Amino acid sequence: MYTSLKNVIEWLFLPMGRLNESAETIRMSTLLNGANFLSIVMLMIYNTYSVMFRHSDPKFDLFIMAIILINFIQFKIFNSLTIYKLITGFAAFLYCFSTFICGDFSTIDSIWSLLYPLFIYISIGYRIGTVLIILYALAFNIMYLVSNLQISSMFFKENDIFEFTLIYCFMAILSFILEFSRERAQKNYDELIKNLDLLSKTDELTGLFNRRGILEFLKYEFRRHNRGETHFAVCICDIDHFKIINDSYGHESGDMILKDFSAFIKNKLRAGDFISRWGGEEFIILMRESSIHDCVNVIERIRSLIERKNFRIIGCIIHITVSFGISESVEAATLDEMINLADKRLYKAKEEGRNRVVSG
Repeated sequence: MYTSLKNVIEWLFLPMGRLNESAETIRMSTLLNGANFLSIVMLMIYNTYSVMFRHSDPKFDLFIMAIILINFIQFKIFNSLTIYKLITGFAAFLYCFSTFICGDFSTIDSIWSLLYPLFIYISIGYRIGTVLIILYALAFNIMYLVSNLQISSMFFKENDIFEFTLIYCFMAILSFILEFSRERAQKNYDELIKNLDLLSKTDELTGLFNRRGILEFLKYEFRRHNRGETHFAVCICDIDHFKIINDSYGHESGDMILKDFSAFIKNKLRAGDFISRWGGEEFIILMRESSIHDCVNVIERIRSLIERKNFRIIGCIIHITVSFGISESVEAATLDEMINLADKRLYKAKEEGRNRVVSG
């Protein structure tokens, strides 16, 4: 029973595609759904009371409730947040303006209009909301100016319209400040989360993607391969005798080698290819839309350039060599098999004397 109730609540208040939506879209959809649901409940209670004790006609309120329900249904079907916000704002504008025309300042009807800015800003946001709030303020002031045309059944005194406008403006400004501050805070929070996510996928020393970061790209490419859209190659490389470099020249020099090496390969790869630090002195290269033959040609050229390059460390210049193992997506049924195959070929390159590329 609890699970069923939870599913009903999620269906009522969350967007249909909630797993693929941004946090801000989910927040806005939930607020709109909640505001519309609460509006219907309040209208039902208020009209029941009005019919029983005030003998008023609920036809217009039923019309507003119908707009809200149709709007809710179209959102569930088409999932268009923009249309949902606009219709919600229009329904709120229509209802508050009608209560202002049909009521007077001594009844509860016109007090609903004072809540209009808060409702609009919370449910629609301050950009579109500000336009609707200004339009509403202009509308009831114009109505006052032409009140002699008998638009309203009540006569609005000058003091009444001045006090109402003053309180309305106060509510509008307060609501704007609250919504603007909330949106700024949400934007800063989203930016912080984005930066933290990037940091969690970046190797601090080299500035390359770490294992977690590159795995997202590898999984994406393998899904494309499984759909028959493309094929790709993976190359795992390891700096030969790196432990000797650390022991002979110190870990600071070893870090300099890793930074220089990663930057060098990154600059030599083709546009669209990625290099990532796989762990320690091991790196993995993703070569998109490449056969194993294409990959071997590129990597062999890079290997030859590294062999001749001068690497500067503290106090001297040294030379390094690198071993490479390559596999192609067509050789494996899963991504793990593909990576393990490249890793086995890397160790084969080391067994055969290092400083070489092994692809089979």
